[in-house]
Amino acid sequence: TVATHGLLAGAIARLIDRAGVQDAADLLARHVLTVSRFGAAPCHAEDLAVCLAATAVGECLLFDYENLQGKRRRIHAIPQRCVIIKGEWYVIAWAGGLRNFRLSRIANVTRTKDTPEGAPAHIPTHEVDALLESGFYATGSTKPKDRVRVQLGIAPQAWPHIRDRRWGDNQTIEEEPKGLPEGWRRLSFTTTGLAECQHWVLAMGANARAEKPKALVEWVCEQAQAMVEACEGR
Repeated sequence: TVATHGLLAGAIARLIDRAGVQDAADLLARHVLTVSRFGAAPCHAEDLAVCLAATAVGECLLFDYENLQGKRRRIHAIPQRCVIIKGEWYVIAWAGGLRNFRLSRIANVTRTKDTPEGAPAHIPTHEVDALLESGFYATGSTKPKDRVRVQLGIAPQAWPHIRDRRWGDNQTIEEEPKGLPEGWRRLSFTTTGLAECQHWVLAMGANARAEKPKALVEWVCEQAQAMVEACEGR
């Protein structure tokens, strides 16, 4: 059984009950799998059900979407895929271009057979895959201009959290790089999600050095300086 809540959990529970194997399920697999919701924004199960259904049958969606500034606007979109990223549901959909919508910011969602103005006749699956593969967590783009090469120096203390993971396209690792302290490694990759990547770099503190691109280096330095000034009470 899956220890979670919502329409999917209810459907699974009813299926087990009708099959007459509830006691066996409780005995053999009680809470075997749990999805942690730590730090995840809440969303309505009904909204997820509508998005999943529309995606599965090829219908469109109408919904209100709230941006990070708290402003809402009506979106007419063609859903392509529902994805879980860092414990939260996202809907990849075409709305003037492929975009990633966080389900927790969606409200008043309905299905419709009407397609958005200017929508393409077909959206290739590989374009959706590319959005996920080149993005950083939930931030990505299909625009070539948004592709940037990130280069970082990684300290030994941070390396266990970096190794054996994929952070972007064309990833490379230099084991004994020039210009970095002994034991450090150089990690390079291409991403379209620089806006989210920069927060990840900052979170590693002194265990990471931003080397490229220039925009990342400047942003990290500005944030670090602001944190120092705040700690000193300036």
